[in-house]
Amino acid sequence: MLKIENKFLGNNKPCFVIAEVGLAHDGSVGIAKSFIDLISDAGADAVKFQMHIAEEESSSKEKFRKKFSSQDSTRWDYWKRTSFTIKQWMELKKYSEKKKLVFLCSPFSLKAVEILNNLKIAAWKIASGELSNSIMIKKILKLSKKPLILSTGLSDEKKINFILKFLNKKNI
Repeated sequence: MLKIENKFLGNNKPCFVIAEVGLAHDGSVGIAKSFIDLISDAGADAVKFQMHIAEEESSSKEKFRKKFSSQDSTRWDYWKRTSFTIKQWMELKKYSEKKKLVFLCSPFSLKAVEILNNLKIAAWKIASGELSNSIMIKKILKLSKKPLILSTGLSDEKKINFILKFLNKKNI
């Protein structure tokens, strides 16, 4: 049976509900805390954010660069605007815990993995777009024995089979 903080997961256990905030906080700690409040009031078990670090994921020289939104010229600009400092991430984690929520955050770079590991997150939540990022997943497995939750929403059967075979080889 799997345990994430004080929540047991598995057969004959209630569903573990993860409420996704992602980047909907728009770079505001206040808005992020408002989401946490609503998620706690709704009775979810966990809140999940995304950690994007523009310098680790993007470059001004990328060929796909184009206008991303009316507010941000590029995805780089969007990630910069919606990023939190380590101190702010710690504040959000503590606030989530105060509200009796498991704090989860999907990493999108090796640097994000390091930061989240240092924040002592309870479990790893791998975004579906990162399922084939074996370099990042290997780093997570090397750093931690914490539970690994895989999202499959954006993944086809080939990607899902790849990650399952990869984890089976690692005896995960």
